[in-house]
Amino acid sequence: TMLLQGLGIRNNGREAKTWLTFAADNDDDQAAYNLALMYQKGTGIAIDMEKSSYYMSLAASLGHTKAMLSGQVVAFGVGSWLKYDPKKMGVKAIEQLANDGDADAKYVMGTIHLYGECMPLDKGLASFWFMQAALDGHNEARYQIGRMLIDGDGVEKDEKYGAKFWNLAADDGHAYAMYNMGCLHYSGQAVDKDRHKAADWFYRAAQKEVPEAMHNIGWMLFVGDTVPCQHLEGKKWLRKSANAGCAEAQRRLEKMGQVVTE
Repeated sequence: TMLLQGLGIRNNGREAKTWLTFAADNDDDQAAYNLALMYQKGTGIAIDMEKSSYYMSLAASLGHTKAMLSGQVVAFGVGSWLKYDPKKMGVKAIEQLANDGDADAKYVMGTIHLYGECMPLDKGLASFWFMQAALDGHNEARYQIGRMLIDGDGVEKDEKYGAKFWNLAADDGHAYAMYNMGCLHYSGQAVDKDRHKAADWFYRAAQKEVPEAMHNIGWMLFVGDTVPCQHLEGKKWLRKSANAGCAEAQRRLEKMGQVVTE
């Protein structure tokens, strides 16, 4: 990191990459995360999105919070199912495990068909496997089938049924399901309009560092929307959201004349 930022020594992206790679390959989650950002942005090295995705997924699998919320891994989630790699195991082996009742394998089959990884894209089959895994209590599968039902993505649209799966996932700790339940309750989409519940879900998701949730609870606190007005607390969450990359939070802070980053 000192080499990357030039802290007390000459900035050297290539040497920083060497040391970060060594640390990341020895299970240092922060090194893996920093290396992913270097490859993504081309900081001192050539842009390489494949390597960026690899190290971001590695950081997430090691428990790095920001990596776990990265757009590069959020679609697939992070968990025990990462051991089922279709490129290493083959799809047939994973499908056999799924047919034998393995919930992680069912979820992976869903992702394989959803994104056309090693197989033709087939959202109908993706929804089938996600549903099977969700009914087994697989939380990431609950989130995915909920999203597909609410959006009508590859399945017949059924917002209320989808919201039930999101609610189950949120109750079981899924950060983005918490945020989405907040959005649904705030607008009254698919569930009863209840901004107290919305604020509660936004706050719980914000504690898990979901940038959009930090923005929403921050703004509700700042303007006193449903919750008691607390300018300082609201600004705190808005600044956290802005630092996490939320453009809307950055815009609001700039309008207030506030420093966007800490």
